[in-house]
Amino acid sequence: MVSKIIIMVLAMTSLAFADTKSEVERLFQTASSGEIRYVKLVQPAKDSLAVMKDSAAKYLVSKLSTTDAREAQTLTEIYRGIGKAGTKYLIAALNTDDKYQLRVTSRCLAEVKDSTSVDALLKAATNSDYTVRAEALAAVGKSGGGAATAARLEPFFNDSIYSVRKSCVYGLGNLKSPASLDLLLRALGDPHFGVRLTAYDALVSFDSLAREKVAALLDTVRFAPVTGLAIRLAGQLRIHQVEPKLALYLADGNPLLRGWAVWSWGRLRGKDATAQLDELQKRESDLFVKSMLTDTRAYIDTLTSHE
Repeated sequence: MVSKIIIMVLAMTSLAFADTKSEVERLFQTASSGEIRYVKLVQPAKDSLAVMKDSAAKYLVSKLSTTDAREAQTLTEIYRGIGKAGTKYLIAALNTDDKYQLRVTSRCLAEVKDSTSVDALLKAATNSDYTVRAEALAAVGKSGGGAATAARLEPFFNDSIYSVRKSCVYGLGNLKSPASLDLLLRALGDPHFGVRLTAYDALVSFDSLAREKVAALLDTVRFAPVTGLAIRLAGQLRIHQVEPKLALYLADGNPLLRGWAVWSWGRLRGKDATAQLDELQKRESDLFVKSMLTDTRAYIDTLTSHE
């Protein structure tokens, strides 16, 4: 009699598992559908899967090798909703040589933001495929862990592929370890503009923590692409101590530096810069600098009298 009961329980459990798997499959097909008839059901299906947490997470792993962009995006959104309940399944999914699965899994982990995934992601970041390395590093940066994670991320800035370096810089911007500031300043001089602009945004996110080093950069570097970004950072971060240095760049022979000096001068001096900028406008001939003068005057006009 007891054995019959055990058999019945196992049968019911097996049926429940089958039903859950079938339901996850049905909901995922709806959630990832591009058909117009399902348009109102897509988000409810994603939400339903997210609410299922562990039950959905373990079955959706089988979809991570997809090469379909819509399905990949759908998975990242669902795992974002599932959250850390999906971490263990996603970490296990990184144990593969399939580059598609590695990329999609990394994107999902980037949305989960669980620092326990950092070790597995850093291992994936050594993959021979640069697209996998880039996705894994971006996910590391979003997974947390502060200064400890940042220190482990920094060596990847030596990669020969710009998209990998860009992901490294992006991650450091998220982790915000003051120890990474020197590398981010170095990244302003990267050969690829995408890395330089990502480094700029990262430094902006540090806010006051970056002011001293950006100010020092203006005193030590004279390379137009780097200096131009440093000048703009001076205005964006409100580094008033560099105003004497900035005043010199208003008359610099390089239009790039002169233009960004105008932009930052207006941000630092506010309405007090009006007369000087109007005077510069009268004799300026370079189109970039003139556009910066127009932009900066428009910005100043929006300020209240006390700003």
